[in-house]
Amino acid sequence: MQTTLDYADARVSEVEEAREFLRFSLINLGTDSDFLATSIRELEGISIETALPQPSRVGAANADASRPPVIVTAAAPVEITPPVSPSPDALPRLENIVLATGVDDRDCAINSNPLFTEASPAIYVVGEAYNVPAGATISSSWQRQGSEVAAFSFQAARAINGNCIWFFIDQTDTAFLEGLWSVSLFVDDAPVSEPVVFQVYPP
Repeated sequence: MQTTLDYADARVSEVEEAREFLRFSLINLGTDSDFLATSIRELEGISIETALPQPSRVGAANADASRPPVIVTAAAPVEITPPVSPSPDALPRLENIVLATGVDDRDCAINSNPLFTEASPAIYVVGEAYNVPAGATISSSWQRQGSEVAAFSFQAARAINGNCIWFFIDQTDTAFLEGLWSVSLFVDDAPVSEPVVFQVYPP
């Protein structure tokens, strides 16, 4: 008899734990809490004999259909698609950047990478632009000894992919003083190349 009582107590504890697990699971799945509270009050009146597994005495056709069974289903896994970063080849870029004394009728460099002196009339920077969308702002920043001395920009009237673009400065923009210079190029404020470094020599 004691063994039977111990077994019954153990099963009651298991039923309590199962009920709590089921309650929290149903709440997490969106089951109405008022419905759960009503159902739990009804379950509290069930005897231990009813709570324990019993041999089936009725067929499915004779089962009580007044209260449909609660079916708990596992939530379908949610697939999270990471954002796709654009390929580096699809981003705006400049290639084959050179300094020059001028440009030809295709806007490409003439006399690339010459020596510049304090007497040079103008200094051009020229590059091949790729993946630059229409409406993008292309800009240049000219610096001497780390300090900006001139800056220019223009808006692309149409998409540019493989064509030359250029900027220049002359003696009316800033005096070509001896020292270390550089020019940086941007598309919509994003750098599209490393700064191009050059030297201005005495005449």
